[in-house]
Amino acid sequence: MKMLLNGSKLVGKVQNEAFSKIPKINRRLREVVKSVHSVTRIALNSREEVYEGDAIPAVLGLAAALQKLGKSSLCRAKMNLDAVGNESLKTGLLSTFEKQCANEDVLRNAYKLVLDSDFEEDNGKFVHEVNALLGTVWSIVSWEGITAFVALEGGELMSEKGVEEIGVNGRDENLVKKNGEKKKKKAVLGKGTSVIVQLIKDRLQLKGGDSSGSLQASEKWVQDLLLFLDPKEPDFDELVQKVKEIVESNESRRLPKLPKGTRDFAKEQMAIRERAFSIITEVFKRHGATALDTPAFELRETLMGKYGEDSKLIYDLADQGGELCSLRYDLTVPLLELLDELDIGDYEVGSIAAGGRYDNLIGMFGTKQVPAVAVSLGIERVFTIMEQLQKDRKQTTRPTETQVLLSILGDKSKLSLAAELVSELWSAMVKAEYVEYQV
Repeated sequence: MKMLLNGSKLVGKVQNEAFSKIPKINRRLREVVKSVHSVTRIALNSREEVYEGDAIPAVLGLAAALQKLGKSSLCRAKMNLDAVGNESLKTGLLSTFEKQCANEDVLRNAYKLVLDSDFEEDNGKFVHEVNALLGTVWSIVSWEGITAFVALEGGELMSEKGVEEIGVNGRDENLVKKNGEKKKKKAVLGKGTSVIVQLIKDRLQLKGGDSSGSLQASEKWVQDLLLFLDPKEPDFDELVQKVKEIVESNESRRLPKLPKGTRDFAKEQMAIRERAFSIITEVFKRHGATALDTPAFELRETLMGKYGEDSKLIYDLADQGGELCSLRYDLTVPLLELLDELDIGDYEVGSIAAGGRYDNLIGMFGTKQVPAVAVSLGIERVFTIMEQLQKDRKQTTRPTETQVLLSILGDKSKLSLAAELVSELWSAMVKAEYVEYQV
């Protein structure tokens, strides 16, 4: 729903329970549909004889959810009719709506027949009435979609087709805009809504047809859209696929956005990084090195003094004390902090071929003259090399170091025993875990 409305300028303009309760009503409908599906699946897969009335409570809940959906949808359809700006189009659409769409009385009677058949314990009749209620609600929901589309795009479509409008004073008023006439500003729809609206517009324009007036145009649109929203029609699959695409595109949008220049590391990558760092740490300790840990950020003025204002490698932070800080990305600053604490004094360190031009510099330390060089080797490149080597050798990275795996096959009563055994292994400094498999 958020994806459909994302970017819309109409959200929040109308405060009404018919709109605010949409998530609640639809969520309840989804829950009962899943419940009916679960009960039906169990009954069909069961070897034992199943009592035919076992599914009645779930189906009864489905009927109640359908009744609430139909009631709220009918209310929104009427509000959509009131929002149609073209009076002639509104009149024609309202006339067709009153003739073809179920009203409150029809919906109430359909739900009453469901309750009566349940009270009579006539299961066959009960299921039949629920199916009839479903058809009634589907018709109402389809009409909600039709009225919403006409309210948003009806006037523009009629203008494009040059359909004549019969004004309230009886005169013929051509809907085609005259030159120089200011067009009404079009409402900004949500990204998902725009896709669906365009799909419907393309269908109506493809169907075409001769319509000499607003009434004929609205009647033809209604018939085309009712067929489009009919699950038995092949074109309905196209609409369903389009909605699925919108929902799936929203999945990537819902992922947390990473800051530019950063990345997440999966468990396999973390295993490689840990292996590389362990080798580096072991080598450093072998040569008598000691560990050093400093804050990940420094005062901005400290970093800017070294790199200049045009550096793109610095991420700024604002702390609660009013100081402007920045994230470090190398060991220059912490090294200087350590040297300052040790009071070593002036200290210089050289860098050879870390990246850029070094005319004849390398020749001073080697046997060959190198006029220019651009070389850089960082720890991230080491990780990339290690990952690529494993891929080339068709090896897989084991993200865990589990030594003992205790498996439980379908018997949940053994979970406590498994936990005790694994706890003893942990006490013995053995890396262990336990998992349950359903059979």
